[in-house]
Amino acid sequence: MIVFLLSRKFIKSYLIVLLPVLILSFDKLFLSFSSVSMLDIYATFFSLLSILLFIKSLDDKKFFFATYVSIGLALACKWIAIFVFFAILIYYLLKKDVKNFALSLLGIILSIGVYCLTYLTFFLNGYGFQEFISLQIKMYNFQHFMRFERGVPPSFWILLNFLTGIEGPTEHAVIEIIQESGSLIVKTLSVKHGLSLIKAFNPFTWPSSFSSSIMSFYYARKRRDENFQLIPIAFLTLIGLTSYGQVFIWYLLPVLPLGFISLGYFIENVYKDAKNKKLAACLIIVYTFILLIWSFTVSLSPFILTA
Repeated sequence: MIVFLLSRKFIKSYLIVLLPVLILSFDKLFLSFSSVSMLDIYATFFSLLSILLFIKSLDDKKFFFATYVSIGLALACKWIAIFVFFAILIYYLLKKDVKNFALSLLGIILSIGVYCLTYLTFFLNGYGFQEFISLQIKMYNFQHFMRFERGVPPSFWILLNFLTGIEGPTEHAVIEIIQESGSLIVKTLSVKHGLSLIKAFNPFTWPSSFSSSIMSFYYARKRRDENFQLIPIAFLTLIGLTSYGQVFIWYLLPVLPLGFISLGYFIENVYKDAKNKKLAACLIIVYTFILLIWSFTVSLSPFILTA
């Protein structure tokens, strides 16, 4: 529903407005996380809600507090949701809006307060502020260890994942375990080298959503559609935040719908600028048909042999 409301706000065509919702409904990464109760999908919901409320607050200030309450709830699910706050700051910087930039800094105080309130049960069970801070430090140290201390891939490795569906080089080994004289002997029979692939990857939506985010930002600036600009800014902000350290593709789950909205926005603007409307409409239909066929019929192998 949130994706539809965001799409409807910026995409005027009654057919194209459904495209982001349709793509998301068949995206395998989104479906796999939606089918189980994990914090990533809750962070996605509250992040999208925060962006919707913020865009509404640009026209009606009564949504200001609701925006930062939602950001606080998103942070309580996953710290990576901080990208929403950074996107808002970048948005105001580009507008050179000093007043609202300062207000957004005050808003994050409200978000932190909401974040702390989610630990109410923690405090009611006798734990104090010192234990709370200690817990946050332990959480930070764990995240830092997982991202930066176990071996770090090259910068912007997440783009390799997102644009090509390749996780990276890997090897598969066949081993034999033999029990002799009360001890276990492990023998490696064969080792195969190859590439690990992301099974949820869709070459017709993921790469195009990245390029469309850049192009839709261009169109929004060109047409002075200031409110829409937050959508591609938020998408690219999370890309930037996940471009360093060891991350997983599902870190981008909160902005996947934003990429699809940018794709729909870009397609609509290309259609508006097209001299041959019939040809443009046919290409849009063919594109939609192809991505649906891929979503229904194709399942990538998790491993490709290279040597």
